[in-house]
Order: sequence, then C-alpha cells, then structure tokens
Amino acid sequence: MGNVAFGMETTEMKIIVVTKQTAYTRLTEDPSTQNLLGKKDLDLLKAAHQRHQNCVDKVVAELKQLGIRPYIISSGQPFDDKTADFIVTVGGDGTLLSASHYVGNTPLMGINSDPETSVGYLCCAKERLKTTIETPSPTPITRMEVLINGKSVAKRVLNEALFTHSCPAAMTKFVLNNKTFACSGIWVGTGAGSTGAIKSAGGKKMPMNTWLLQGVVRESYYYSDIKTKFVESNFKLVSKIAEAVIYLDGPFLQIPVGYGDAVRFRVSKESLNLVTKSITYRTSL
Repeated sequence: MGNVAFGMETTEMKIIVVTKQTAYTRLTEDPSTQNLLGKKDLDLLKAAHQRHQNCVDKVVAELKQLGIRPYIISSGQPFDDKTADFIVTVGGDGTLLSASHYVGNTPLMGINSDPETSVGYLCCAKERLKTTIETPSPTPITRMEVLINGKSVAKRVLNEALFTHSCPAAMTKFVLNNKTFACSGIWVGTGAGSTGAIKSAGGKKMPMNTWLLQGVVRESYYYSDIKTKFVESNFKLVSKIAEAVIYLDGPFLQIPVGYGDAVRFRVSKESLNLVTKSITYRTSL
C-alpha cells in the first residue's frame, strides 16, 4: 500500500470509489417512465437517492481531507484493481458484489449508503474511514469458481450461482450425484452467500471463510424421496435442458448453458480481501 500523508494535499495512495446508480436515477432518465411514477413513489425514490448522494459526498470529502484524491466510477464499470491501493464501494451489497468481480488482492470495503432501505450485510459499519485505511486488516473471504465443460467462466463469485431455465415458468432438469432433478433450479453458494437467497430457499448460514459450498434445489418435483440440500467442496451437474442459464451474484452476469454441458462449482483460489470493519454516515435528510 502506498504511503499516506494525512493532512497534505497529495498522497501516493490511490483509492477507487465505486458508487451505485440509484433507482431514482435509472427511472427518471426516461421521461415516459417518470410520468408513470406516482408522487408518493417518486418522493420515496428521490429521498433514497438523496441519502445515497449525501453519503457519497461525505466519503469523498473525508478522503480529500486525508489528502487522497478518489477515483470515482459507477457500479458495473470495469476497472483494474491493480492500479489502486484500496477499493471502496458506496451503495449496498449489490454494489459490492458487482465491484468484487474486478477485485483480486486489493482490499475492498463496502459502505452502506442507505441503511434505512438496504440490509448491506457485507457492508459492515464500525469505524471512521481514516482508521480503516491506516489499518485495513482485511479478512480473506471464500469465493467460488464456475467451469463449463472444464473451462473456467468465472473465478470471483462472492455470493452464489443460480442454475435454472432461461424461462422462469419452465422446468429445469439436470443430473447431480447420479440423480436426475426436475425443479425450478439450484442455488450453489459460498458462506458469504448463505444468508441471502440460499437461506430463503431453506439453506443454512455458514461462515464466510468456509471452504465448503452449499447447494439448495428449488421446488424439487421429486421432493418426497430425493435429497435437495448439499454441503460439499464442489458440485458437478450436467444440464438436461437446452436453454439453461447460470446467474452469478445476482441478475447482471448471465452465462448460457446448453444440453449436455457439464457445470462445475468449486472453491476459487482467489479469495476476496474484504474489510469487515467499515464506517457509517448519518445520511438522513
């Protein structure tokens, strides 16, 4: 990490700040969509947007007070983490998850910009930014690698993968552990992802640094006589449908899977250095 000269105008340290695009921004970019929003909904979205923007402004201001000029980019925008000493996300878990796919060994910290409406499980809040930057003490968090027919397609999955039919109303079929499943899909995730969709589907909470993965079959047709929950070091399934999709860490990263394709989920060699002691800002209007 570069030298930090607090109180000076410049520093060798480079920090990339990744900020989310709020629902208010997305929905009001198109005038026709904006006209469909009722005043109450628009006011709620605008208030949440302002809380987020207040948080971004305070983060930037504090970094500048420390003599650090932040490089601000929008969530989803690619970046090279090797050019930075530290990555800060300002938003919620979705913003952190999106950014984490571009982060290798660089410490990553998430700030929940709107605790009123966002859980921000990965965006812990304890200390001030100066203290966190000086002594980040990141925790290695297990990530997952996904391979299709032996070829790696993703090595930095932080939460979970959903294997399912491309049409939500269609049945998903695959072979796992020599058994054929007919269901609405299967979740496979890490310990970090065990408190979200996997838990909602009937899974259990696991430590974020566990070297085991958890699989939970969704709405199995053979629910009475077949195991639907698994905890293993890796999973391999074979698709029995021609229009399957793997969704990684949410809806934005999608990988098509064809009939007969073999999909393997295993613990990645690239863990994430997540700073679990972060900061909080009062963002109420």
